[in-house]
Amino acid sequence: MRIAHWSGAAVAEIVRRLRRRAAFAVVIMACGLVVIIESLSAARLALEPVAGPVGSRLVLAGIFLFIAAGAAGLLVWSERRAERAAATAREARTERDPRGALIAEAVSLGYSLGRDFMKASANGHASPGHPAEDTDPSHPDGDKKHPGEVRAPGARAV
Repeated sequence: MRIAHWSGAAVAEIVRRLRRRAAFAVVIMACGLVVIIESLSAARLALEPVAGPVGSRLVLAGIFLFIAAGAAGLLVWSERRAERAAATAREARTERDPRGALIAEAVSLGYSLGRDFMKASANGHASPGHPAEDTDPSHPDGDKKHPGEVRAPGARAV
């Protein structure tokens, strides 16, 4: 049996399980909807002698409005709480793991050093025998560099 067969069998098993769960979920939701409809009609019948036919419907509408407002408030509260938790976790991760800042600093430093090195050469290319690199203009005598010596731009000879 090849790896492709194994992955295909695993995917088929997952799809089979999802189909089974979806079928059960549809049956459960349909029964739940029937329960809600029947309980509403029973509640309306129980409220009609007290509040009248229109009043019973208004009472039920007010109850559902109250439930919907509570659900919306709960949703907003949970999302704000999740955002705060995510921000706190992000800050803690940033404080614990400074690798991102170190990488950004290294890239920035490399870019600036490369730019300065290219500015130091007259033609924009780094060539070891170029006259601009043979002497150090910052030294009073304009001393010669030793063969193989590398100096940062503007560095003085010691």
